[in-house]
Amino acid sequence: MGRIESFAGHQRAFLKVQDGCDAHCTYCIIPRLRSRLRSKPVEVAVAEARGLVRAGHREIVLTGIFLGAYGRTTAIRRRFPPGRSPLAVLVEALAEVEGLERLRLSSLEPGDVDGDLLEVLAGHPTCVPHLHLPLQSGSAAILRRMNRQYSRDAFGRMVERVRAALDRPSITTDIIVGFPGETEADFGATLEIARFAEFCKIHAFRFSPREGTAAARWEREFVPSAIVAERMARLAEVEGEASLAYRRRLLGLTERVIVEPQRRNFVQGRLRHGCSDRYFSIHFEASDVRTGDLVRVRIDRVTATRTHGTHIPPRGTIPLRILSPMGARDGDS
Repeated sequence: MGRIESFAGHQRAFLKVQDGCDAHCTYCIIPRLRSRLRSKPVEVAVAEARGLVRAGHREIVLTGIFLGAYGRTTAIRRRFPPGRSPLAVLVEALAEVEGLERLRLSSLEPGDVDGDLLEVLAGHPTCVPHLHLPLQSGSAAILRRMNRQYSRDAFGRMVERVRAALDRPSITTDIIVGFPGETEADFGATLEIARFAEFCKIHAFRFSPREGTAAARWEREFVPSAIVAERMARLAEVEGEASLAYRRRLLGLTERVIVEPQRRNFVQGRLRHGCSDRYFSIHFEASDVRTGDLVRVRIDRVTATRTHGTHIPPRGTIPLRILSPMGARDGDS
């Protein structure tokens, strides 16, 4: 894992702290290529984070091939020794880096989101209330065929734990559509979980066989492309409904937003946009903000495709790093 000192032209930086996986999901080739796990020591990761902050990055995203296996010698969870989660230790150390405004985790599985990690995420304003939790399928049978290390019920319980620990958390996910043997009932189970979780964003992928994987050998059970296309369309509809329902629950919330570059068709106007703590874009009017600024925006209106808000200028010396869920802590009630 090399060291990257800046990401020119980007508001967020990516810090890779883990590599390798030996979990052997049946659709993934990585364990055949990089089965040995490696993790970056906490002190090295903290030093790199400080360098990225000095380079001007206000947000850091932790990444890894199997981030939940940080500090482990295997990604097979039943082999983990007892004790505090090494990932929780790392996140806690990074959350204290001076000048870092937002810390985000790239991808986790249900078993990774334990009490240790949730306690750290809930206890540090630097840690955003957003988790990317790949579902892949809502079908118990398909999850077993994928050799995933969680069940449908475990995923649902994990969503409930996250909701209980964090303030209106945003949950994004990955879903594979048309996995070999996926029936209409299997796909229906995926839609059911998607509605329950109210995913803010779904990264949907058509199943694509990778040579050398078990799933690639199940050709007789490949789902016809026309059926996959129809299921992708239905999943997109559910995503839109779930995202809208979730964002409606945030009306009145004051969110931290890192201002993104102005889009070409907005250059002549005052309309700006940026990524919120909860990982969706908010559009707002402001003439006195610059790209890269960390600002507060109150969510006023949501549509199927956009979230709109009002820029709240800073007053006095209120630090922008303070997140005020409904404005109660910073006077915006």
